[in-house]
Amino acid sequence: MDAGKLDTRVEVITQTKTADGFGGFTASETVSATVWAYVKEINGDVEGDGFRRGRYLNVEIIMRDKTVEENSIDEDTILKIQSKSGKYRIKGIFESLKSKFVKISATKLD
Repeated sequence: MDAGKLDTRVEVITQTKTADGFGGFTASETVSATVWAYVKEINGDVEGDGFRRGRYLNVEIIMRDKTVEENSIDEDTILKIQSKSGKYRIKGIFESLKSKFVKISATKLD
């Protein structure tokens, strides 16, 4: 991977849950960082889950490994891609031993 291909800005969004005092939780989102990444659309299938059907857009995001470590990016982190609408939930993080990059697979939230 060439570092010059990291041409898309991605916002790293962290969610925090606080007790609402009535036995439930209130979730709030904050943008913790904005990083550079390479984003590639993999597929956009229409899938059914019980009685609900929807279009699930899957993307592949490549970032530097230090960026992932410094911003504590994990499966609970939500990403917002600059050139695309909506937010993306991380499905998997794959680290490469040979290079200094990490590949993240994510699905768009509806």
